[in-house]
Amino acid sequence: LKIPDAPVVDRGLVITEACRGKRVLHLGCGWPPSLLHQAIAEVAAHLVGVDIDAPAHTRDNIWRVDLDMHPEMVPLREYDVIIAGEILEHLGNPGNLLCALRRLFPMTQLVVSVPNAFSSSAMQWAQRGWENVNIGHFCWFSWHTATQLLERCGYHILNWAWYNGPPVTAEGLVFLVEPGG
Repeated sequence: LKIPDAPVVDRGLVITEACRGKRVLHLGCGWPPSLLHQAIAEVAAHLVGVDIDAPAHTRDNIWRVDLDMHPEMVPLREYDVIIAGEILEHLGNPGNLLCALRRLFPMTQLVVSVPNAFSSSAMQWAQRGWENVNIGHFCWFSWHTATQLLERCGYHILNWAWYNGPPVTAEGLVFLVEPGG
């Protein structure tokens, strides 16, 4: 399949701009909270984080939820945007999470980022006979597999881009999607 043209962006900037002044649910926010979560906190009107490694509930409004086994356990509140950055590849069934989010938040936009299976670093390792993958990853995404997953789970892709590198060999992809009709 021919990969359509798309810009190259800074993933962190795309995500923080999508969160500016909004009520945000950040899935896979890290524990302790990641630098990205801290950057979102600086621009969001309200921020709730979810991470499997967090304590049961923190003063920082971060919740422990196993999104692979219990995606419906996310804090049910009003959100303007949900961030699912670099988390889908950690799930045994990423479609289960995406479909649950669509059911739970039928009007909420979603920003999804995933590593690119065909990144230049992945290809360099593969040419040497190694698969350089995070031990916690269950799957790899390409432009085609990521768009198919999002669309099959009922999302409409509003925009997408490569991040941290030129097209095709970029480190990853970032999508802005909304639930489809």
